[in-house]
Amino acid sequence: PEVNIKPWVPLLEDLNAGNGRVKWKDRDPTAYWRGNPGLPHRQEL
Repeated sequence: PEVNIKPWVPLLEDLNAGNGRVKWKDRDPTAYWRGNPGLPHRQEL
């Protein structure tokens, strides 16, 4: 379990402040997903 989680109200304020910095149409349209590096690639797909 993650123990470093802020209470909901301050977290929501931080998220809203971060969302207001860059407009949606000016954002980079790529996503970052690290995945699970401990698993090998599935060859049978």
